Amino acid sequence: MNGTRYLPDFYIPSLNRWFEIKGQSLDLEEIKKCEEFCWRLDKENIKYSILVGSPNLCAVRIGDYFGILEYVWEWVSDKYPENCRFQAPQELIKEEYYSRFVKGLWVVPDKTEEEVAVAAIAAGKARFEFGEKPDV
Repeated sequence: MNGTRYLPDFYIPSLNRWFEIKGQSLDLEEIKKCEEFCWRLDKENIKYSILVGSPNLCAVRIGDYFGILEYVWEWVSDKYPENCRFQAPQELIKEEYYSRFVKGLWVVPDKTEEEVAVAAIAAGKARFEFGEKPDV
């Protein structure tokens, strides 16, 4: 992408969903790579999520809902035209920054809170970059 190499951490074909995983808030260079990736695929209506923190900390309860805390790309739509930007949450990027990433909760269908928590802990122990799979 404009001379910069970038590939998200993983892709789940059955969900048509890309994931970028970060142990801490992104810096300006990192978020711009994520944005460029999304802009290039904007017409394909893919899903793209950034998860920040350890997997077991990303699994959260908000009110009556339990799921994975994520920062998701808001695609261009009638409601949010191309020039629309939102102030990025501080958990995503520490400095003041306006982006199309918004905080969301990915509710995992047909899974209990305990199942999601067990999977998050197992994922935290796996080293995906070396081809490992979590034991769940």
